[in-house]
Amino acid sequence: MFRTGLKEADRGLISLQDELFVMRDGEVWIPVEATLIATSFTEAWAEGARKYHEAAKANQVKVVSLRKAWEKYQPATLAPSAQGIDVPTGERVTRLIEREQSLLLARRLEREVMPYRRALAANPKDADARLQIGTIYARNGVNDVAQREFEAILSQEPRHVSALNNRGNLYFATGDFERALDAYRTAEEVDPGDGGIRINAALAYYRLGKLPEARTKFKEATAAQREPCDAVRRFRQAARQLAEGG
Repeated sequence: MFRTGLKEADRGLISLQDELFVMRDGEVWIPVEATLIATSFTEAWAEGARKYHEAAKANQVKVVSLRKAWEKYQPATLAPSAQGIDVPTGERVTRLIEREQSLLLARRLEREVMPYRRALAANPKDADARLQIGTIYARNGVNDVAQREFEAILSQEPRHVSALNNRGNLYFATGDFERALDAYRTAEEVDPGDGGIRINAALAYYRLGKLPEARTKFKEATAAQREPCDAVRRFRQAARQLAEGG
């Protein structure tokens, strides 16, 4: 395993899965199964962590510091060679990094949604649990999975206001402002008192270039929304840019 140099309190910068780490002297270390040379780094990391913690539970772990070993034994090395190493191209490196990032994201999200998956297993009609799953995936840009979760809710409860609003947010994020507006309108019909939904509709009107409707909806929203929310701030910023010709 190797030392990251990060303090234990900062381990979340790498992953939210504590079982992937080893804490030594208040720092984060990453165990790696060095024999898995034909797999990705993420897979070698996960396998190394699994083996370490499995052995630790059985009190069969002995950590040997290479630096201390080198003080007594010279490092094993190979004779000099003229053989060069082909450095991977930028495009290939980018693909590999993106793959690793996707694997890490998938594992992190699996852990985040696990409690809600269990709730769904106990009660397949638990709309709140499914909504949380969809929201987690949407927040992390996994829109196709989020969309499936929101649609599943609406297939059982067509007027579920949060699912309608979140479905509109997905459409908005992908630039489909017409469908976003339709979703917000339906959500507003279900819950006319929710100022946040009207703010979302105002933003959709604005992105569609329907400025009078955007202003009207914004006024309705601010009248219903007692405390300014992020959407209100975004709309005000957009309005300022419009006034400045931006």
